[in-house]
Amino acid sequence: MNILHVSSATSWRGGEQQLVNLMKGLDEIHITSHLLCPENSPLALHPHEEICYLHTYRKFSSFNPVTSIKLLTLVNRHHIDIVHVHDSHAHNYAVTAATLGMKCPIVVSRKVDFPTSSTSKYNHASIKAIICVSYHVKSILEPTIKDKGLLHVIHDSIDLGKRSHKTINLRKRFNIPADHCVVANISALADHKDYPTFLKTAKELDSSEQPFTFLIIGSNAGEEQNLKKLWKELNIKSQVIFTGYLLDAQLALNEIDVFLFTSKEEGLGSTLLDAMLYEVPIVSTAAGGVPEIINHNVNGLLAPIGDCKQLADHILTIRKDNDLKEKLTFNALRAVNQLSFQSMASKTLAVYQDILNN
Repeated sequence: MNILHVSSATSWRGGEQQLVNLMKGLDEIHITSHLLCPENSPLALHPHEEICYLHTYRKFSSFNPVTSIKLLTLVNRHHIDIVHVHDSHAHNYAVTAATLGMKCPIVVSRKVDFPTSSTSKYNHASIKAIICVSYHVKSILEPTIKDKGLLHVIHDSIDLGKRSHKTINLRKRFNIPADHCVVANISALADHKDYPTFLKTAKELDSSEQPFTFLIIGSNAGEEQNLKKLWKELNIKSQVIFTGYLLDAQLALNEIDVFLFTSKEEGLGSTLLDAMLYEVPIVSTAAGGVPEIINHNVNGLLAPIGDCKQLADHILTIRKDNDLKEKLTFNALRAVNQLSFQSMASKTLAVYQDILNN
């Protein structure tokens, strides 16, 4: 079986890691993957020669007939059985290729819980399956999709063997005192991540007897200027550090005491899987698909979206109750062991096979 994965991503975020995980899992079960992505993108530069054949294009816009023609050419040249698109722009390219004569079935991955901007492309005759990252995302798509049988749910995955006990010396690099509790999030500075609530949670703990340092670990995705303005207004510059993008950011989890996830919209929240694997206690909002992997008071603590006071109280609870902390991290590790990339690949292969058999 030959699969052509199509991505338009020009940055490296959770979706790109999930695509690599999928190709790695498919390779282990002897499914051939081809990858079409923008030239010089992080995905194109990622070392994945052993798991796929790489093809690149110049990205100009969200609709690019030249890219669609290249996609069509690759399908014919490499006898592709299924085109699997991994984001909205890739979806556009594939549907355009279909209108140009591509006969290959299309599988769409949908990982965000934003409303769809187009109903027609999700109901195009060439679309044979839509894989949603959570039941929450599926519920948002359902009113748009005429054939509900196209909808499937496959949660994000993690490489269970990637955990390392190395550190990146967070405390030394950012001059964090040894007695401070380190609370952090590892996510791009995007609007839906709701970092204002993260900052307000830090403010809630400003007068706590327990000293805290909060870290915002991630690259700017449009919100850094607004966040730094609020950071100054709240007068928490000494408590909150913007680290920017960190290479091997997951290794920071070895030095983080509490993982604070404050999203207001979230397909699933794949960064939570890393925290679960590294046994970092999680405090999160109950946004989107998050409750599908984080069960309150079982493997994490949940609060309503935007509720900085409840989030702060949860952080204090974890710091004061070591038995609770151990229960949460033990259960989280057990839960994440069910979300291997091999399992995701097997479930995705079942979708592919169902399409080809029918």
